[in-house]
Amino acid sequence: LGQLNLWAEALGGPVSFIDGDSQISYFVTEIVSGDSELFDGSGLLNLVSFDQCLKAGISTSEAEQGDVYLPTAADLFSPYNLQFRETDLTLYLDTDGAGDYQPVGLGVEQEPTTGPNTWGMSSGPLLTAAAAASLNSVYDGWSATEFYIYETGHNDWNKFTALRDLESALVSFEQPMPFNYVHAQADDRNDDATYDGATFLLQYEGAGQLHGIPHEGVDLNGDSNPDRWYPVANLQDGTVLTDGQGTEYVVKALSIEQALSEDSGYAGSLDVTQAATLVLPDGSEFSMPTIGAEPVITDAPKVVEGEPVQ
Repeated sequence: LGQLNLWAEALGGPVSFIDGDSQISYFVTEIVSGDSELFDGSGLLNLVSFDQCLKAGISTSEAEQGDVYLPTAADLFSPYNLQFRETDLTLYLDTDGAGDYQPVGLGVEQEPTTGPNTWGMSSGPLLTAAAAASLNSVYDGWSATEFYIYETGHNDWNKFTALRDLESALVSFEQPMPFNYVHAQADDRNDDATYDGATFLLQYEGAGQLHGIPHEGVDLNGDSNPDRWYPVANLQDGTVLTDGQGTEYVVKALSIEQALSEDSGYAGSLDVTQAATLVLPDGSEFSMPTIGAEPVITDAPKVVEGEPVQ
């Protein structure tokens, strides 16, 4: 069967569609940090790999030639065993099958300058033993509901950067909050039905940082280049978003922009030399945007920037 891979901003990234499917599959990526519940107090996460398992101690010449993976496992009973350790957030490979774990990736002071891995390298799917038990083929890891990818290399962007506190413990930061949102005309600030029923994968990253609705460029000066970018849909105040645990949140705009519409009935031309004779508007034709009545506040705020106040 044919397969189409694409990038969908509205769904948060990579999307795959296979001929004959009645639906598409999209993948959500989450960075594993030092405080992840995956470690479950044990300090490490045991994983297995069947395809595209990165080697340990990769040399510069191997990286430049693209020789960075171990051979694909012979069968599902012969996986490569790995450990992802909490202490340094590094992936280790059991190099001899007897517990000699070595860091995956480039060897010490190895740095490719040419070839396919100068920008870094990534592993194939890494799975827990429970996830691997449901596979039918050594190549089925890519179809698992949840799997892990390990990126490494000599560049700064191939490395995980974190802060440690005075006791050397990794500082914890909250992950962006995802919402699988289906847009409705009733929730559109402009009462626009264009994207009614469209699905967007939204992410809330803090006060005023709700992302995920695609933007489109608008050419304001006729030079065929976009001058401003606007979201294709705008959420109405009071729109309800529900996270994966069923908790509901309510959207409220922090700022609103109103754009002037072109007067389609005007058929004349403007003469700037006569600008001084133009009669200026007195504001009587302007109507304030409907943003609701100003609330009467008698108590101290109970929530500040999304955080409850005691």
